[in-house]
Amino acid sequence: MELLVDTHVHIYDCYGVAAALDYAIANLEIIASQSGLSNPCYAICLTEKPGCHYFAKICDNSRSILGQEWRVLDVFENYCISVEHLSSRKLLIYAGHQIVTSERLEILCLGTDIEIKDGEPLEIVWRQIRNYGAVPVVPWSFGKWWGQRGTILRMVLELAKPGELCLSDSSLRPRCYPEPRHFRVANERGIAILAGTDPFPSSSQARVIGSYVSLFRSGFNADKPLTSFCSLVGAVEFDGEIVGRRGGLGETLAKLIKQKFK
Repeated sequence: MELLVDTHVHIYDCYGVAAALDYAIANLEIIASQSGLSNPCYAICLTEKPGCHYFAKICDNSRSILGQEWRVLDVFENYCISVEHLSSRKLLIYAGHQIVTSERLEILCLGTDIEIKDGEPLEIVWRQIRNYGAVPVVPWSFGKWWGQRGTILRMVLELAKPGELCLSDSSLRPRCYPEPRHFRVANERGIAILAGTDPFPSSSQARVIGSYVSLFRSGFNADKPLTSFCSLVGAVEFDGEIVGRRGGLGETLAKLIKQKFK
């Protein structure tokens, strides 16, 4: 089965769960049509910051959280929720967290609701995530892979074997922006590169969710969605693609400036 998944999703109070799910499913359906997919599974990975607990709130199946048009169908393997819209469209929601390391690098922990504290070195956090059986992902962020931090990330990439660590591209990387050199290192070493949207805490940002994602054209098992997802992204022979749309330079700069001076 095919899988389309946004691997870097934040939900904020300014737009809430229902809006995030509405935009996610709409954008994923557009990409599915553009990619010639027949009947894919759609998914998002929550990357919750400290103090955010939307995955647990969604599990409660509360109308105050999900609104009137979404409901929880099932919870798989503790850390994957299946939700359904009144239109019968379905979406998988994976638990996950975002951690900030001592080097001020971000790393995502996908596939678990276990929280890891901020402030530890990247290599230690990477190994902690793996010890929990979750997926460690270092997402691109403007300027954070330069200088000493870029050197540290390069060292960890050299330590990781295929299937042990992923990088992630972001919809925030402008279309005109050159491919980061760390992506080239990852490709040379067989390290997977995923994709996600990384929305900001602004009411208009809900609309980007699901617009820049990872595609797996086969191998996904909807009966064991968490195990299957972890197997796909952690495969030694990674077979995923990146599909969807990144923003233009002007669009991205406007978002960054607005966020900085908010």
